[in-house]
Amino acid sequence: MKAKIVEGSESGHDCCFSHTVVDETKPLPGFPLEAYVDGVDPIERFVAICECHNFEDTFKVMKALNCQEKIYVVKGETGEYDDHGEWFVKAYFSQKLAESHRLHAQAVADDQDRKQETPIVSACDPFIKMDYNGTKYSVIEIDFYGGN
Repeated sequence: MKAKIVEGSESGHDCCFSHTVVDETKPLPGFPLEAYVDGVDPIERFVAICECHNFEDTFKVMKALNCQEKIYVVKGETGEYDDHGEWFVKAYFSQKLAESHRLHAQAVADDQDRKQETPIVSACDPFIKMDYNGTKYSVIEIDFYGGN
């Protein structure tokens, strides 16, 4: 999503709303050709997200929407059926860092599973659990909405 401010009301309620926040990544189809005045270029239109009474509120909405990012969470899991357990290990804004952490955690878990050491300890996963199936790590992508 790429939020942008458009002056006026996209819904036609200029009496109530002074500005509209639109998603620049979602263009609307143009009007039929008959609707355009000769010599005037068609106006680009986008999906409206919200309309506001004043520019200040519109700006705050746009800024908050543009702060959307993805976070990448390293997740551990072990067991099966009723004994299956999942836990979150660590979150990153960088997919590359999350994947690196996942690989490291998996290597430590695999090593401990091979050696069958107890207690199970991992510097990169303080919550590590393990059963006869071992421990598997993955990275999941989650939308993160941050803002000031």
